[in-house]
Amino acid sequence: GLFLWICFSEMFPGYSEFLFSAYREQETFFLRCISQLVGLCEKGTKFGKNVWIMTMEDWRSPLWEVVNPIQFSEGFFQRINRCLINSLRDRCPQVGIIDCNYVAVRTGIENLRGGKENRRWGIPYTDVYIENMFREMSKAYEFSQKRQIKCIVLDCDNVLWGGILSENGSEKIILGNVGKGKLYAEFQEFIRIMRHAGYILAVSSKNDEKDIDRMFREHSGMVLKKDDIAVFEVNWGSKVDSIRRIVQFLNIGMNSVLFIDDSESEVGMVKSMLPEVSTVVFDLETIYEDLSFLLVDFQTNQEMVKDRMASFRSQKERYAIRAKMTDSRELMKELKLEVSFTLASELEINRIAELTRKTNKFNYGKRYSQSELFTLWVQKKIVLYSIYVKDRFCNHGLVGAIGISSDNRVEIYCLSCRVLGYGVEEEMFQFTRQKGGSEDDITRIMED
Repeated sequence: GLFLWICFSEMFPGYSEFLFSAYREQETFFLRCISQLVGLCEKGTKFGKNVWIMTMEDWRSPLWEVVNPIQFSEGFFQRINRCLINSLRDRCPQVGIIDCNYVAVRTGIENLRGGKENRRWGIPYTDVYIENMFREMSKAYEFSQKRQIKCIVLDCDNVLWGGILSENGSEKIILGNVGKGKLYAEFQEFIRIMRHAGYILAVSSKNDEKDIDRMFREHSGMVLKKDDIAVFEVNWGSKVDSIRRIVQFLNIGMNSVLFIDDSESEVGMVKSMLPEVSTVVFDLETIYEDLSFLLVDFQTNQEMVKDRMASFRSQKERYAIRAKMTDSRELMKELKLEVSFTLASELEINRIAELTRKTNKFNYGKRYSQSELFTLWVQKKIVLYSIYVKDRFCNHGLVGAIGISSDNRVEIYCLSCRVLGYGVEEEMFQFTRQKGGSEDDITRIMED
């Protein structure tokens, strides 16, 4: 990957006079600077690299000592950052952006500027700020490369609210807009953001099901609603067994699950019995730092998130029909299953790249970042096909992809776990053959 971290005063020396120049002159200067930076990004993407650029700042400027920082940043750096982001969206939409201002706020302005030991080597920043920036870079890179958590399994008592529901009753639960209750409400809001970012939410709680149902439906302090949760496992049994059932229902791998519980013994049991599951012990003081490894894409298509939730809500009915059928063609007919293959558009590249990284059970091709896949697609080195599925219960949306290279190798062949076992796989085999995919690759996939 390629990271561009630019200190404005180093790249464009003598800019201090420019700060007091006419607005039109500043805009001209902006465009010239931005053109150079976007040009660097374009060169990086042409070589198939993952490219990220950090928004500009100059925290070491002496002006920070005498000028209102807000006035200074709004008058200069915020404008150039806005211009940079707009230009990247037009010319290099696959380039990632890391917000230096966000990292600076987390570090603290008093901890940004380096001392003599740093400046001796031409480094304007402190070790703390540099370390925090590298942490953001690492998260961005992991987001593009690694298999990601798909499902967050949540305990309820002392996680979504304060107190134990079965002992205290809903009227004594700590949850609301004031005091400690607000902290739990804020955590629920955070988890709801994770749902919008594409994570599947599940509940594993030792409680009576009717009490949990009433809490989600009726308590005025609840931010999360029943429709936000894909699976409820509410019983007095083992949480290890509950997680196994959740994984089976969602048809995902154990390594795609994150389990959050306030009980160290419950977390320890899951760690011991299900070592592939990621775990976090809930603590209001540290929870957001503990979950900082979660990767969030704010460009997640919300229509696809809605399709996914609709698919999970109707999964029980679908499973019941499948249990009665032995022939895949009859199953597809009973479900009124429709599978369509279309040439992928530019707007679908991000979703297809996500599928190559996230699908584990049915993924026989390579894994790509958005920038890698976009470059291959633009250079016509690969032909991409999007797979859409719908049935009598819901529209599943874009759930799979096939990518065939210029030499007919099957480079991408993946399908979401939500539609596995309903006959879509057979349709994919036939379509790949029709499009001239390598018989060796097709045979390998069928044998696996």
